[in-house]
Formats: sequence, structure tokens, C-alpha cells
Amino acid sequence: MNARSRTERSTLRNRRRGTEVLPVRRPAPDLSIYKPEQVAKAAELIAEGAIVPLRSVIFLAVSSDGRRQYRTAPGACTCPAGIRGVRCYHTAAARILLADAA
Repeated sequence: MNARSRTERSTLRNRRRGTEVLPVRRPAPDLSIYKPEQVAKAAELIAEGAIVPLRSVIFLAVSSDGRRQYRTAPGACTCPAGIRGVRCYHTAAARILLADAA
């Protein structure tokens, strides 16, 4: 009897047939418009669980001092920088989370 498992045999058979199911690679979000410090802060925000989804593309983010909450989306944020029209790390975090969900 062959020592290979059923899954291994199935995978090999599908490769020979050309019907192997390959993992889907998600495109990385375009973060080139952000400064490296902003991308690092966005990653930290996600790692700490300080940004949570509210609706499909709207998130609730906690400020860096933990006193305030902001509504953020990939293109806008209610933080002081976002209100002035400046790109903030909250929007970068939203972009990362949406790319991971896709």
C-alpha cells in the first residue's frame, strides 16, 4: 500500500490533470501615499486591536492616547488631521484591513 495520504494522492492527481487549486494571492494595499511612520503606526493600531469595523468600509479607531475615537474609512477620517484633509495613519489601517478582508 502506498504510504501517501489520500490528500497527497489527490493533490498529485490534480496537478497531472492541470486542475490543481492554487491559493489566491491578495494584492497588497497601495500605501505609497503614506509615510513609513504612518504605515508603522497603522500596523501597530491593527496589532493592538484599536481599530474595529462598524460597517462595510467604515471603522472605529482609537486615538494614540486612548481618549478619543474616530470614524475612519480608506479615504477619510474624523481625527484632527483627517478633518484638515491630511492623510492619517487611521486611513492607512483601514486600507490594510480592507485588503486583508478581500
